[in-house]
Amino acid sequence: MTDYRVEDIKSSIKELRDDLKQFFTTRVQIFTGEMKEKITVWKAIIPLAAIALVCGAMSLFVLTGALVYVIAVAIGVGYALLAVGLGYLSLMLIIGGVAYREIARQGMAPKRTIHVLKQDQAWLQDEARRSA
Repeated sequence: MTDYRVEDIKSSIKELRDDLKQFFTTRVQIFTGEMKEKITVWKAIIPLAAIALVCGAMSLFVLTGALVYVIAVAIGVGYALLAVGLGYLSLMLIIGGVAYREIARQGMAPKRTIHVLKQDQAWLQDEARRSA
């Protein structure tokens, strides 16, 4: 009779180990899949952000040049540089805004993985209450 219980315990431990392995494997697959999706989106966003940064740097240089020129000439031809600088600044704001909205929309957190883990936590708590 003792051997029967030992075999049951061994079988239960093996089943529990297999279930835990499958549990973690599934969660890792969910996490990696979600992160791959996010990386794909980030690959599209990074060039937009780089363009926005270049345009921002250009607008800073041009606006600085325009300000210096306007001061040096004391109201004259410098408005052309000012217009170009404002154009670059506008372009930077538009492209940067698109990139920022996409980053904010996507976020960094793996939402599906967190959702599944919260469901798992609720299930485990429910099982613990039933067992108690």
